[in-house]
Amino acid sequence: MPRNSDRQEWRTPPELFKALDSQFRFIIDAAASADNRLCPVWCGSGAPYGEDGLSADWQNNTFCNPGFSNMLAWVEKAAMEAEKFPHCDHVLIGLCAPSTKWWDLSAQTCSEIRLLSPRPQFLPPVNSDIKPSSNARENAVFIWRGLAQRQAHIWTWRWK
Repeated sequence: MPRNSDRQEWRTPPELFKALDSQFRFIIDAAASADNRLCPVWCGSGAPYGEDGLSADWQNNTFCNPGFSNMLAWVEKAAMEAEKFPHCDHVLIGLCAPSTKWWDLSAQTCSEIRLLSPRPQFLPPVNSDIKPSSNARENAVFIWRGLAQRQAHIWTWRWK
């Protein structure tokens, strides 16, 4: 039986990460584990310095696929880090959920929201009992760009 934590550790499809990384040249993966990290520096389970992404500084371009259970905390963190490190870009993957408090906050603080088309197929956690399945929810990419505007431009991104 899958652990509850497994449900939050779905991995980013490599082709989606590659499309984003080609634009942003990520250094930090802010919500990773030793099994699913995508960047040279990572925060999360088993990280070399024991930091989690919500407490670490995002001093370089940052990628974050945090799972979708605590989105408000991650959006607050990304907005705060964008103010603290205006020379960096921060990219967060989340659900398309315009009626939520965290979506409203992201729309007010980030530069861009990309509605993903086609819908990405996330990969199950490494060594879990979870079977691969299709993604039943719409997803978006939230981008805090350094010194850019702080009112989101929302558009559909055909990433494939």
